[in-house]
Amino acid sequence: AVVTSYHPLRIYLHHDGLVRFSTEKYSGSVIHNKFAHLTNTSINRNGPCYNVEKERVGAGCKWSISQLRAYFQQCSVDDRLAWERIKHMISLTILMQANSIPESAKQCIELYGFDIILDKKLKPWLLEVNFTPALGNDCSADVAVKLPMLVDLLTLAKQKITLPRPVTEHRRKNNKLSRHSLIMKEEQNLLGLLIRQTKELSILRRDKADQSKLMKSIARHEKLRKKCRMLFEKKTLEQDQDTEDGQYDDVFRNRFIMDDE
Repeated sequence: AVVTSYHPLRIYLHHDGLVRFSTEKYSGSVIHNKFAHLTNTSINRNGPCYNVEKERVGAGCKWSISQLRAYFQQCSVDDRLAWERIKHMISLTILMQANSIPESAKQCIELYGFDIILDKKLKPWLLEVNFTPALGNDCSADVAVKLPMLVDLLTLAKQKITLPRPVTEHRRKNNKLSRHSLIMKEEQNLLGLLIRQTKELSILRRDKADQSKLMKSIARHEKLRKKCRMLFEKKTLEQDQDTEDGQYDDVFRNRFIMDDE
């Protein structure tokens, strides 16, 4: 399953997938035989029956979902309800984590691998969800399933990529002006706050206010001065300052930033 957006939630389910079998017949009486109880390819490829032509399954331990559904059809097994349940299971599982994803992360490409087991009544049970599903090729079933899936995944990713427009000289100047205007506005706001805070601090010192109020006022004053100093340093990096702005900077710096009082 591929998620391309969480807000709104958008999930794509590939039309095919992989089916894994154990390489030895299941037996509840022999619980220590990992080749009969586990379907992991990394385990079963080391088993004695991995390359043996097994009944119905054949060599190896993997089919594609298309093969499995074709086998069900040959056996007159109606599997439509099972696959609808699997679709709902995938949707609900991803929906559970959607609320924990910040709304700012609207654009994404997440590939999830769902491990689901079918019991004898074809009821699906979710085993685990892999955030980094294996994409290597061990057999023909891997090639038949994973290669088309990767093509579809890259197609989805390509549709979501928006190439930036080339920056023309006109846009570059407009961007500089916009940044400069924002800095000027922020500077004016900070200057107003600092003036008010300086007046408040002077009044408290004059009236010999209690120590706690005075210390809080000094802390607010120092915090504003630090912000002003950082803003001034940021503005000096801008290359499009004119003479009037430079004079304003000198007044701003000498009166409120560099003053130790």
